[in-house]
Amino acid sequence: DTLHVKDVHGNPFMCLNIVCAGTRFQVVCVVAQGRGTPSTKTVRYCFRWAWSIWAGMPEVVFMDQGHEWRGEFEEFLRSHGVDTPRASLEAAWRAGLADRHGGLWKEAFRRVCQDTQVSGRSEVEDVCCLINQSKNEMVRVGGYAPAMWVLGSHGPRVPGSLLQDEEAGKLEVQCAAMDPHSQMAKNLAWRESARCAFIKMDNSSTYRKALLRKSRPQRGPFVIGAYVYFSR
Repeated sequence: DTLHVKDVHGNPFMCLNIVCAGTRFQVVCVVAQGRGTPSTKTVRYCFRWAWSIWAGMPEVVFMDQGHEWRGEFEEFLRSHGVDTPRASLEAAWRAGLADRHGGLWKEAFRRVCQDTQVSGRSEVEDVCCLINQSKNEMVRVGGYAPAMWVLGSHGPRVPGSLLQDEEAGKLEVQCAAMDPHSQMAKNLAWRESARCAFIKMDNSSTYRKALLRKSRPQRGPFVIGAYVYFSR
């Protein structure tokens, strides 16, 4: 899916949102600055470098129906042996999954942008990476974080961390973090804000109301693993 975010000055950015349907591992990357619809060439380039370069080509890719770049992008995927189903309940459900996780990601970005005054494409790209990392570490699927399912990781190295002995002992890094105008201090502030954003959203009444408002019943057949409620 594609989503749009803004920096603290209101400058819009278009992003490509990719979510693994099995593990919920999510990667969001900046496609272009501005409004509108990204070109197929740009989406293809970002998909290669953000996903397939490390994860390989998936077997199936689900997309929303309305994107202008969808047609040519589907041809590119089919040329690499990837199926792109359209009219099926499963396709709609998995496309909606990307929407839900994209909305969660956008809310985290909005909070980080407000807290740390993110400005310009370079900072937006850096913050995107940190939000991706925080979400893939903190959200649980089947008891494990997506980063653990996909990467087998219990958490990446956090430069400047005071709770990791190896990092706390690097005095030059700690000195740089003490300078509020340094890039290290900015990175740590972005990471802290991203983690706090997900913690706050974990019990956000606003997000809970939006989730319930957007829920709608549907008739079967249902996807394996779906929760089904009956009102008597």
